[in-house]
Amino acid sequence: NMTVEQFSARIKKIGKLAEMTPEQQREQFIHGLSPMNQYNICMIAKFNDTQNNIAEVLAEAEKFTLSQASAPSSFPIFPVANPYDNANKSGISKTEVENLIKNTMASIQSQPISSQP
Repeated sequence: NMTVEQFSARIKKIGKLAEMTPEQQREQFIHGLSPMNQYNICMIAKFNDTQNNIAEVLAEAEKFTLSQASAPSSFPIFPVANPYDNANKSGISKTEVENLIKNTMASIQSQPISSQP
């Protein structure tokens, strides 16, 4: 499994190779996170924060969750999912995800600057 920090580093590496802006890298990072981590970002009001700050907060949550896994609890523990596993559970192949990212990036880069969010 890949940690949030590892996933963030991978997005940065790929983003640098693809000449993505920090904002584009942050968007890809957020969209690649598990639904639980995306929910966590919204709940802690970090959705518009930097990728580094988001990764740091989620890494702390990940460490806390893992530390709680060995403690007895009446609450369910939600393990941090590998972002690539979620794609496979939904029936989308890794190749389809990669093609979707390429098409999205091409679409974003072909838009005039004034129409981009």
